[in-house]
Amino acid sequence: MCYTNIILVFVITDYIISSTIIGISVAIGQGGNDDVYHSGDSVSTLQPTLKDETQVRLVDGHTNNEGRVEVYANGHWGTICDTSFDTNNALVVCKMLKLNKTDAIVRTSAYYGEGNGPIWLDDVRCVGIESNIKDCGHRGLGVHNCGHNNDVGVMCVTDTGQAIVRLVDGQTAFEGRVEIFKYGRWGTVCDDFFDSNNALVVCNMLNMTVTDPIVKAGGVYGEGNDPIWLDDVVCLGNESNIEDCGHSGFGNSNCDHYEDVGVICASDSAQAQVRLVDGLTNSEGRVEVYKYGLWGTVCRDDFESNDALVVCNMLNITVQDTIVLTGGYYKEGKGPILLDDVHCLGNESNIEDCAHRGWGHHNCLHNEDVGVMCLEDSGQAKVRLVDGLTNFEGRVEVYKYERWGTVCSDFFDSNGARVLCKMLNMNVTDGIVKAGAYYGQGNGQIWLDDVNCLGNESNIEDCAHGGWGHHNCLHNKDVGVMCVTDSGQAEVRLVDGPTYLEGRVEVYKYGHWGTVCRNDFDSNDALVVCNMLNITIDDATVKMGSHYGKGIGPIWLDDVHCVGNESNIEDCAHRGWGHHNCLHNEDVGVQCVTGKISRSCAASIEQDREWPAVLDGQISLKGCGEGYRGDVYRRCQNGNYLSPVNNCTKIAIQDLHVQVFNGSLNSTEALSRLKQETNILTTDSKHLPTAGDLQNVNQILDKVIDDIEINSVTIVNDTDSFFEVANNLLDGNSTSSWKSLINDKGVGADSVINTIDRFITKVVNTSVTVLNKTFEKPNLLIEIGQVDRCDNIMFPSTAANTKQAKDRMGDQIVVGCGTEIGKKVFSGSLFKNMSGMLPSTTDIDSLDSSINGPVLAFSFYGHELRKEDVMLTFHVFDRKLRKPACSFWDTNQSEKGHWSTNGCTLKHFDTKKGTVSCHCDHLTNFAVLMSPAITTETETIHHRRLGVLSIVGCSISIIGLVLTITTYVCFWRAVRSNRSVLLLNLCTVLVLAYVLFLAGVNFTSHHAVCTSIAVLLHYIFLAAFFLMLSEGCIIAQMVLRPLDKRNILKILLGISYELPLVVVVISATLSKLKGYGNDKFCWLSIDSGLFWAFAGPALTIIFTNTIITVAVIKRLFGTSAMSKRGDADKIKTGLRSVCILLPVFGITWLFGVFAVNKDTVVFQYLFVIFNSIQGVLIFIVQCIMDRKVQEAFRARRPRWLEPEVSTTAIEMKTKSSAVGKSSVMSNESTA
Repeated sequence: MCYTNIILVFVITDYIISSTIIGISVAIGQGGNDDVYHSGDSVSTLQPTLKDETQVRLVDGHTNNEGRVEVYANGHWGTICDTSFDTNNALVVCKMLKLNKTDAIVRTSAYYGEGNGPIWLDDVRCVGIESNIKDCGHRGLGVHNCGHNNDVGVMCVTDTGQAIVRLVDGQTAFEGRVEIFKYGRWGTVCDDFFDSNNALVVCNMLNMTVTDPIVKAGGVYGEGNDPIWLDDVVCLGNESNIEDCGHSGFGNSNCDHYEDVGVICASDSAQAQVRLVDGLTNSEGRVEVYKYGLWGTVCRDDFESNDALVVCNMLNITVQDTIVLTGGYYKEGKGPILLDDVHCLGNESNIEDCAHRGWGHHNCLHNEDVGVMCLEDSGQAKVRLVDGLTNFEGRVEVYKYERWGTVCSDFFDSNGARVLCKMLNMNVTDGIVKAGAYYGQGNGQIWLDDVNCLGNESNIEDCAHGGWGHHNCLHNKDVGVMCVTDSGQAEVRLVDGPTYLEGRVEVYKYGHWGTVCRNDFDSNDALVVCNMLNITIDDATVKMGSHYGKGIGPIWLDDVHCVGNESNIEDCAHRGWGHHNCLHNEDVGVQCVTGKISRSCAASIEQDREWPAVLDGQISLKGCGEGYRGDVYRRCQNGNYLSPVNNCTKIAIQDLHVQVFNGSLNSTEALSRLKQETNILTTDSKHLPTAGDLQNVNQILDKVIDDIEINSVTIVNDTDSFFEVANNLLDGNSTSSWKSLINDKGVGADSVINTIDRFITKVVNTSVTVLNKTFEKPNLLIEIGQVDRCDNIMFPSTAANTKQAKDRMGDQIVVGCGTEIGKKVFSGSLFKNMSGMLPSTTDIDSLDSSINGPVLAFSFYGHELRKEDVMLTFHVFDRKLRKPACSFWDTNQSEKGHWSTNGCTLKHFDTKKGTVSCHCDHLTNFAVLMSPAITTETETIHHRRLGVLSIVGCSISIIGLVLTITTYVCFWRAVRSNRSVLLLNLCTVLVLAYVLFLAGVNFTSHHAVCTSIAVLLHYIFLAAFFLMLSEGCIIAQMVLRPLDKRNILKILLGISYELPLVVVVISATLSKLKGYGNDKFCWLSIDSGLFWAFAGPALTIIFTNTIITVAVIKRLFGTSAMSKRGDADKIKTGLRSVCILLPVFGITWLFGVFAVNKDTVVFQYLFVIFNSIQGVLIFIVQCIMDRKVQEAFRARRPRWLEPEVSTTAIEMKTKSSAVGKSSVMSNESTA
């Protein structure tokens, strides 16, 4: 009440004073100089007056009911100053505008923007009953002491009753920016003096029963839009409406929207709740507290393990330890920050019982949201090595509390490394520490720091450390370990030098090649290196600063000090294996100068790689392509390079290898993912399985056998996945890689067969119930079953009624082992085609032998080993091979195994049916038919003769074609015609075909190159045939339709080059390039049927050209000129025509159809002879026997024989020759 009376006194006093001023100003205005008025700074001698028709308007407002007040006087609109302008004045303005409003609000300080032009009025004083503003007191028209920044505005409003409030832009209905609805509009409230009493009134107006509302100042919920209705609000808290509180008046404010106040109407109806958000598990995450109907975050300030313990207890998580994670570790939260400066003892049952600033009171932002990790006891820690080149090295990661984390390198030494290697069950002798994130930085949790092990601990968590999750390092200190076994005396090599006498020094130790640092490396050290390479030298030069390029992999040695007489570099003083303080830009190099050199392998290029010259016994390495890890290597043996071995492994497969061996991937998941990866290997023609892929996958299968737990739920799926992976390893695409492994290590796909046998044994011996099932795959057939009695067991059995079993009707094992009573468990395996995948070492009296049928295997389980009665029937692949031998794979005599015939005899070889019957007196895991690949002496002689004829004939043919091209180019003006254009194209294409054929048809060492050559040959030979067809069409047009003068040359050339391209693209797409090249030649495969993609079009063209030939000869003999000739002339003309047409029509290729059958040797000779000398025939017929060429030659010969003939004579001969050529061409066109 006192507050209201004070305001009333101020209003009355202000009105009395202003009335006095108005009276004075009016008197001055009436008695002064009426000829002068002020408009801004200008002075006018005109007398401005406010007339009866004085008008006002509202400008730049949001609606027609508001805006800047402007008055029309003296022909101009002008503004009014806000000095003393109050509600009464505003009501007069609204009345003049005939706006039916009950109230008016004054907006000062150019609220609606500054006007322009004159300022007409200042110090306006209205009682409120005036009908026009001209009747109010004021300084006088144009008299003022203000600027446009004081232009007054008015809002004409109607009181809509009691104000209404709402909360806007909050996360819930209980919070948001305070907005008031008054005078038909929503507006905001300034935060000046706004406290919890004011907030309580707002919440009560919203019917929200609360005890402790929270004020959110400073535009927390965003800035609102005009108007700002209230400022300086002061409430007692018991008001029913906010307009009943003290305030500066609706629309009167001195603040901006960034001070819009917000309120949280939260009810303290229950104890606080907590949750952990955005963590990897339910036991970790950003701490969020639920209070007053809202979820909010907690500031990290002073938050420690006791506070975290209270949070974990509230979540009913029994913890072994807690970790506090600050700085928005689990991402920044949203919404309110409810707690700050939390202090718990650790025994509180709820976080709100701990000391804190108060709900919603804080001095932090969301980038300080605290997180907690509740660590439950997850058993003994596990470890793994990640991102290493092999399974024996990598970044150390520890699995604890349901997540993987890294280890800091601080104080981590070889004792810690040995504990790691021991945990991974790696039978190694030493561990090497690689600090400074050598294997790349990890991500996520850093579990351990300051690890100190004695070396005898069984688990890394038994070593001293700073506590789980407690560290003061970053991921750039992630430690790595290399688990190594002493591989004997170190070896050295020189790499990337121009000769094998110099290069970067690399040392082989612990199964890895590594470099040597240049620090203190001198000529004595270099001398030791050269001596190790068996190079007798006069001098050795040290090359510093990665002179031969930077190496990769480990840096093995640093600070090497040799006396010079050491036999091995590891006998010299050094820091220790793997210990160094240098980078690869300091890799040392050595140049061994002069001296006697031991046997070496010369430099060569193979498989698109340059292989340097190396010393005997050394291995040359090359890097892998994108997506692979490992290397491609060649071994120098007895002065000759062995075939390259692609030991590169797909990164996805190598990652699987690491995960399986470190135990982070269970066997079922490993088999599933391995099946996906190996399926890709069998379908991707661009990336065939490498030797590295095959070895790593087989190793994974071996590890799975050790780890897998056989149970009735997963046994069928796991077994099927296992056999699917094994099937993919035995796919035909893998043959070349198996061959390279056999050549290098003597071990091939027999390792896969051993692995399959181990798996079947484990399934049979550990399964509760016998798995009676047949597994059919494209490359193998496995049957596991049981019989009641051991009497004539057949595999594949009638139960194995599969497509593959039916396809292989001739392949069978029948085991007769007496009449023993009792169930017997057995397994049978059929491997479809192992040719080239298994070693050929044998005790058979044949140096040239190969597998000529499937591999069959049969085993009993729980059966006493003794003599068996085994009958084997094989269906051979190639019936032309001779001397079959019944053999088995014997692994008793040597580790690598060999083929043996002991106990097995040949019973029958049916050459017509292609079956071989064998009898053996024992069972082994593998039974196979060996057939020496014998070719008869006659066949060998024919093969050699045909090969020589092809090479010689093709070479002669190339010469003839080149001479034809040269002749036509020289005499082009004389011989130019459509036929000549086609002939030149044909000759050029045939030259390319012959050159590519001779250079690349036998380039089978590189599959991709061989495939490319086969595709090119397919296209070029097809183009040649279509050009031959075009020759036929041109001749047919000339002879059969002489009146047809259309030029079809461009059409024929387009067809000749484009149609072959279409055929090749379709063939390559449908076949997926399978059949383009094999291990014998780079041409189209006959077995796959792809050959007919060439033979079909070629035979069609030959048939067409044959018809054209007959038709042309018939037309020639039907002419009147020919009818007058004798029989001898007719025969001569006919033979001449055939000689002309056959070479360019390709009809001689018809012999190739009959040459497909190897028994028809005569047609093979005819085919080779006629087509190898095609170029010679073209030169003879189209150049030597051609009339135009002869005339052109005769015209040119004088010029060659008489070089001193005058210029005039030469010109005369040239003109004469030109006339002759014109005449010949005219005769040809009329022919």
